[in-house]
Amino acid sequence: MESLPALALAHLVLWLRPINRALYAAVENQKAAAARLARPELSSLCISEEQLESLLEQVDAAQREAFHRGAPALPSPAELGAEEDLRAQCSAIGATLPLDRLSRTLQLTPFEREAVLLCAAPELDRSYERIYAFILDDLNRRFPCIELLVSLTAECLEEQVVRRHALARSGRLRRSRVLLACGDPPTELRQEVRLAPEVFDFLTGARLDIECLCRDPAELAVPAAIEPPPQIGEDEFRQLVDALGTGRVRTLGIWGPLRNGGEELVIALATATQRLLRRISVIDLEQSAYPGLADRGAPLASELAASLRHICRSRTRTACLSSARTAMVGKPARAGTRRNRKTGRTFYAERRRHSRDSEACADARTAPRQWQGGTRP
Repeated sequence: MESLPALALAHLVLWLRPINRALYAAVENQKAAAARLARPELSSLCISEEQLESLLEQVDAAQREAFHRGAPALPSPAELGAEEDLRAQCSAIGATLPLDRLSRTLQLTPFEREAVLLCAAPELDRSYERIYAFILDDLNRRFPCIELLVSLTAECLEEQVVRRHALARSGRLRRSRVLLACGDPPTELRQEVRLAPEVFDFLTGARLDIECLCRDPAELAVPAAIEPPPQIGEDEFRQLVDALGTGRVRTLGIWGPLRNGGEELVIALATATQRLLRRISVIDLEQSAYPGLADRGAPLASELAASLRHICRSRTRTACLSSARTAMVGKPARAGTRRNRKTGRTFYAERRRHSRDSEACADARTAPRQWQGGTRP
């Protein structure tokens, strides 16, 4: 009977086969592009007129969606059969294939799973480094990067942009520390990423608690169905849901006495609008635990952080926040305000001695970027 490491490695290699086919197709595309140049060996030393014309044609074709379309890296029927056999063997020893477990735990999309595999490949065989460099036409770019991950199997430019959002700092893989960013590149496309060491060990059969290693500590579970608390009327609740759904309200502040339905209302709104719910600690914000909060060109985030520091000087904690475009719900016992002189926005925050967190309900596609990254949707 095979051991878990042997089965895990076999499963990982099995899923690298469709990745290899996608890489082979990308290599052929790069070879075809180089063949159009009279002196392709000079492309790394200078930019000739011929190469410039080729690049302009390539850019134009990409924007007109006339470029060579990629194809999803999917396993063949035979490979799917082999995967079922591996699952059966793993079940016989009372275990689950690590790649399956990671995908299920984090609810990875097919693209996110593909990104994990592309980052795992160089950890398994460093030959992938030179393959990546050839596809990217730059020997100095030997490691997985955003450009490679989003473009390898994308069928159109729009899909590349959607994938780029998924791999942003606020995306699930980087937020959960499955993928780690390396270096400080001039553009996001050149951002290199690597698989967290513990994740590769887990994928190859190490018995680690992946649920604890790879999770977003700020994300809260949102039930599929829940009734709003009795403190709010049905009509008012529906109005709030419609306002959040249409975008008329960007941020919703909810405050009031403890154990008076505030948290239940937040959860009910998240359920009704099908949005993520995250709990952000004021202390984390002060200690810059959320990268880019004040330095990513987000004035609202900067003002938010300044308001929190102002209020926390009196050893109180923020229960809810809002701006001039915020709908306010509740009746605060004591509220502090702070007005930004440059933008004119006013922030409100209830002062409590025992409430340490600020809760926010935001869109599932933009919540991490709004609150962790510090930008508005």
